[in-house]
Amino acid sequence: MADVKISGLPNSGALTGPELIAGVQAGTTVKMTPAQLATFMQTAMALIKLSGLNIQLNADGSAQFAGVKILFNADGSCSFASANAAFAADGALNLPLSHFPADGSAQFANGTATIDAGGNAGLTTLQLPGGGFDFIHLFDDGSATFATNSIFLNGDGSIVANNGITSLTEFSVNGLQVVGAQQPAISNATNSVDVITQLNLLLAALRTHGLIDT
Repeated sequence: MADVKISGLPNSGALTGPELIAGVQAGTTVKMTPAQLATFMQTAMALIKLSGLNIQLNADGSAQFAGVKILFNADGSCSFASANAAFAADGALNLPLSHFPADGSAQFANGTATIDAGGNAGLTTLQLPGGGFDFIHLFDDGSATFATNSIFLNGDGSIVANNGITSLTEFSVNGLQVVGAQQPAISNATNSVDVITQLNLLLAALRTHGLIDT
């Protein structure tokens, strides 16, 4: 069949890859296979760029739109505005300071405030600058700090000021009560004998408060 034109050859069946195809390479007639052509197409067409629309379709299944302002990845995830906003492959949404996982929960301010999948809200810490304090921090255990940790409100209602004075029903310093509930009045001494009695009453009140040891 050396003198048969290509147009006169019988039609082929479905190509499987190893068939021979004639071609010209650098001025020389050569043979090639469909498998070789497929490899070439994958390499040469790895990127299809529609410049007029600023759209790129990549061989791995990803795509870019508007100069990578919108990016669709091969795993099904996508991002917007240079990854400032993104949908993960599992459907989660990520924003600069917020995260919405696929389970329906949410996180705000880099995890400072959270809402779990059951709708329960949590607050790890909240900082409010200004307002007369350097900072106000509110914690999810009910505690708070003011003026850069100079004053603490604990979850049990006690107060800590300057890292040493606490108050619930009394004031304490380093764990020892120094001021408690108000004591009964002590009348003024009227004579030298009375001075001893009134002094002992005063000392008893001071010991009750904790200002002096017992």
